[in-house]
Amino acid sequence: MWRLLGASMYDTDNIGTSRVFGLKSMKSLLLAVLMVSMSLSVGLVELNKAPWLVEDGESELGEADTPMYTTAPSITYSSSTLALSNNTAMTPLTVTNSGGALGIPMAIDSGSVNQYLSMVLDSDGYKHVSFYNALEKDLYYSTDASGAWVNLSVDTEGWVGSYESIAVDSEDGVHIAYYGTKNDAGAFSKDLKYATCASSCGSSSSWSNITIDATGEVGLQTSIAVDSNDALHISYLDLTNDELKYATCASSCGSASSWSDVSIGGIGAGIMQTAIAIDSNDDVHIVYTDLPSGTSDYVVNYTTCSSSCSSTSSWTTTTDIHPDVDVRQLSIAIDSNDALHIATFASNSREVYYGRCATLCTSSSSWSNVSVDSHTSATFFGQNPSISVDSNNNPHIVYRGIDPTGSTTNSALAYATCTSSCLFHSSSWLILTADGRGGAAWGTSIAVNQGNNSVHIVYVLSGMDGDDIYYLS
Repeated sequence: MWRLLGASMYDTDNIGTSRVFGLKSMKSLLLAVLMVSMSLSVGLVELNKAPWLVEDGESELGEADTPMYTTAPSITYSSSTLALSNNTAMTPLTVTNSGGALGIPMAIDSGSVNQYLSMVLDSDGYKHVSFYNALEKDLYYSTDASGAWVNLSVDTEGWVGSYESIAVDSEDGVHIAYYGTKNDAGAFSKDLKYATCASSCGSSSSWSNITIDATGEVGLQTSIAVDSNDALHISYLDLTNDELKYATCASSCGSASSWSDVSIGGIGAGIMQTAIAIDSNDDVHIVYTDLPSGTSDYVVNYTTCSSSCSSTSSWTTTTDIHPDVDVRQLSIAIDSNDALHIATFASNSREVYYGRCATLCTSSSSWSNVSVDSHTSATFFGQNPSISVDSNNNPHIVYRGIDPTGSTTNSALAYATCTSSCLFHSSSWLILTADGRGGAAWGTSIAVNQGNNSVHIVYVLSGMDGDDIYYLS
């Protein structure tokens, strides 16, 4: 990085009237101005590069036990103009990074990883990642709780692990909801499954799993959350009946009999994705995409429940809370004031949207949305959005962005954040290319440490030698 350390110009009135000295002085002045201008220009280009941009991923990748930076960078500038005047010292450009050092992507798993992956942070800031191994057709789990990344299989019975979602409880126990396609006998099961581990989760023997719901074809598009009493809540798709379903368990959740489930309903012909969050009052909030009957475009619906949630009548559903049609993917987060934040991918317009509702969210007019980023010519742009909020309630979103090479059929990992006026206009958002290698962001998940506001991202990088999971902070 180029850095301007400073410069000064001196009074030439007392040097003399000699023509030689005057010419030398003028040449020196012009040379100084030229050098400063070039340094500043190059420096600004370098400073405005995405902090996480990788130009040579193969040479910059760290090993699995390389410590990563835990605090996000926070760069500010002072003296944004360079003042040049006679007999006046030049004002240098000062760059201040009040945050942490800049991180680089690090491979945590190499193999045939599908787009399904999910990450959560525990109370100590350690990362927990669930993902589907498409080659082995198993559910896998990764963590750095021991100080180094460990990868292991959690469920290998039949064909399992897609559409997974992960959460941790107040004791840092790990919980994963996922879809079971086939059983060990090779027969289609198509059910909702659940895996859990209370401690020593870096060992496969510490895990247990059960089937929660096996009625029809269920368990796709799962999303799991834990409330303040460590009760578990799962939203998922009932493909047989084209309905949204909800399952919950208050205790002894390793036993299938401890779970109850209910059909919440749907307004049309099918549900594409679900996302669940729990507020400080333990009210349940679910957003999902639904296809109204007789249409070809998915809309975003919202449903909530404050008590007796195992009864369909306890749920209140609000339809079409989003301005754009054909929303195929979404993610939800909830802040310290219980405001809801969503990130969505609009397929028709190739846009990433941000939405928020602070109160009275059962009224569609209480929801506000803004287009954060769009590229209509890019085939995969905007897919796989994931959202998290920091302790200041600022949103952070990752998604499939534009390939820096200009390819419209490839993608990169994009990151967007905003600190104020986030619903006003896309110009309020800072958008960066976090990993510019083609094939990045086939799957994404983001989490923010509420203790220090450090940002943590996992994503799938698709390449010639397989689809690998990378971690970035």
